[in-house]
Amino acid sequence: MTSVLTEPAVTAHDRWAQVRPIRRIAVAVGVEDGGLFTFHAVDGDDAALTWSGTLRAATADAALLDVFVRIRVEVDPLDRIRFLVDLPRGSLLWLHQDEVRAALPRCTVQGPGPRDGELMATATAGLPPEPEQTTPTDADRITLPALTVAADGSVRGKFSGSGWLASDGQYGLNGRVDSKRVIGRRASMVAELRAIDDAVLRLNGRHLTIFCDNSYAVSMARKWMAGQEVMPEGYRTERAEGKPAGLVVAQRRLRLNKSRLDIRWTPSHQGEPLNEGADALARLASRYVKGDSGLSAAEYRQRAGGVAEAFAAEFQRSEGAGANRQATAAANI
Repeated sequence: MTSVLTEPAVTAHDRWAQVRPIRRIAVAVGVEDGGLFTFHAVDGDDAALTWSGTLRAATADAALLDVFVRIRVEVDPLDRIRFLVDLPRGSLLWLHQDEVRAALPRCTVQGPGPRDGELMATATAGLPPEPEQTTPTDADRITLPALTVAADGSVRGKFSGSGWLASDGQYGLNGRVDSKRVIGRRASMVAELRAIDDAVLRLNGRHLTIFCDNSYAVSMARKWMAGQEVMPEGYRTERAEGKPAGLVVAQRRLRLNKSRLDIRWTPSHQGEPLNEGADALARLASRYVKGDSGLSAAEYRQRAGGVAEAFAAEFQRSEGAGANRQATAAANI
């Protein structure tokens, strides 16, 4: 009788007992217009193993989580994965590491270490290039005259107001109740960034020169336009129901509209009509939301319209007088 030798069957327990390697997978995400994100991921042990694509998400953090899930589904479920991402310290992914680990079995998310630099560079290099200048931009779609705008903020404890006034008399104001636990300690900076963003949103199809008397807000706005994903110190970006935080939306809007924006610092309370008008609107909004303005909703709107009209008219008068002086001086040469 001849016996036949067979290999013993590999059980599920045997597979679990094997020491599984840790896969390093670097992931980079790029911002596209309209809430779209591009991504490129590279396996550190097999450079030929990559993942790329485009997806829609509310924030870059949400886009990264979506990418992690896609990769986790495709990779052997017994493999351990160390996702490498280059994110700012305030990212939600760092704040909610426990939830991420619970949602992604045998996965960790870490920032790149000294030996991961080349791998991260490969992941970033795989993203689509920035559009060339020949691609139509906001600047190519300008159809209305340029405007000068002043933006300002007002903070009264937990009540804040944002206001902006344009040289043609258009204006906006908004009051908010804030928590330092959510927005951090630079409430004035946050209020002025909100004012800048609202002006950019409302004044479409124009080149805008925006003046702001908060140097920190001006610096932050310029960083956003340069593509930096930073936030005011202490500002938390997580919101209920996964909605993007206001400044996350503002950051994206300023970057996408950078070709038509010139944001500058101006000293406060120097009698410049637009700056004084924006300040008055912001103070009106903070007083109204606090509830001590003594104004009804209709009176509040009427007061705001009167403030905007008066200061815009003074700006136009002073600009006209300046132009006349220059013309007279030129004629006398």
